[in-house]
Amino acid sequence: MLSFTIKAVLLFVIGCGFQLIILKYLRRESIFQSIYSLTPDSHKSKSSTPSFGGVGLFLTISFGVVVFQLYSMAVLWVYSVFTLFFVIGLLDDVLSMMKKDNKGFSVRQKFTFQLMGASFFLVAFHIIISPLSLSLFFVFMFLIVGSSNATNLTDGVDGLLSCLSVITLGGFAFLFYDVNLQLFFLCVVVGLALISFLIFNFFPAKLFMGDTGSLALGALFGAFTVILNNPWPLLAFGGVFVVETLSVIIQVISFKCTGKRVFLMSPLHHHFELLGFSERQIVALFCAVSLIFTGVYVL
Repeated sequence: MLSFTIKAVLLFVIGCGFQLIILKYLRRESIFQSIYSLTPDSHKSKSSTPSFGGVGLFLTISFGVVVFQLYSMAVLWVYSVFTLFFVIGLLDDVLSMMKKDNKGFSVRQKFTFQLMGASFFLVAFHIIISPLSLSLFFVFMFLIVGSSNATNLTDGVDGLLSCLSVITLGGFAFLFYDVNLQLFFLCVVVGLALISFLIFNFFPAKLFMGDTGSLALGALFGAFTVILNNPWPLLAFGGVFVVETLSVIIQVISFKCTGKRVFLMSPLHHHFELLGFSERQIVALFCAVSLIFTGVYVL
């Protein structure tokens, strides 16, 4: 127990150190987040906030995998999926920075890379770890790509995605505890990495995660469902991500079909912002809902 505590504290401190180094470097080089034009006016003031916090997450998680000696085939497969989507997000953020615009890859380009990556790793899973039926192959491909984009959409309010992800990880950790201790410890590692990032990401955020982190986290959750061979936990533990994504789909369909919007703005967190909720209130509300979804499933 002492060894675990020492490792956990060390990982948390190292994670804070990584984020602090990244934050100071980005500020020194004046590398800031490009704010999407279709966001509430209150977000315009965030244009001087650095992004790329996902790099610190990746470094902290990688360090944690080594420190906790998480070398099982299942862990390495999940970590590989996480790494590939981290790279996709990193390239997207770099392109955004170079263009000085919020858009890096086009939607089609990003979706193509995600589909190719998910397909490659599902084939590898089928060959190396456990056979997948064709129907499950497509279900899990949809979940990995869909979850990656859902967490990306949710990352729009200071601390929101990070807090929700910690809850999601708690749900998966509960399931893995009696099934696969290595994956349980991976959940702990990612959770500690997120908490160390949250110190810099709570409102008012000093550092953003960027696509670098948000795309990778969603893919990680999708990969967990493949290991469990069960898609339902993700829909429960990531229930808020699903609702956020549905709000965008509903908004687009409604506007194209009727010319009217269902929400003041989508994703849903922006709707609440325009209703007058503060960012802290939105995070508290969405996390409470996520805890209910998670609690109902595990209990």
